[in-house]
Amino acid sequence: MPEGTETGDFDAFVLILNPTGAAVTVDVIVYIEDLGRFAAPFHLRPVIPAEARKTLNMREFLVEMEQAAGFPPGTLSETSFSTRIMATEGQPIVVEHALYRTFDGANRWHSGSASFGVPR
Repeated sequence: MPEGTETGDFDAFVLILNPTGAAVTVDVIVYIEDLGRFAAPFHLRPVIPAEARKTLNMREFLVEMEQAAGFPPGTLSETSFSTRIMATEGQPIVVEHALYRTFDGANRWHSGSASFGVPR
């Protein structure tokens, strides 16, 4: 999923749908601008129940990744990034990336965009 950011007045979310009849564990890999690739540690890998959806608030998720890795605050959060989401057992999943912005400081999420992931 390209073009994520948690800088300034942006909020990013990754939405993961499991359309199957069994729970799915997913790997989350984050590519931080100018820093490189970071894989979420095992205990942060989301488990999506059967026929359910999970939303990752990327601001919170990146802070959890920082803390788990012992990085100083702001190393992974407050950055621009892209994400790669993969089911660990190869099950089908649907992934959407939503990005919202508050332009004037008063109206939360005054604008936004969304895109679906493309399997590779």
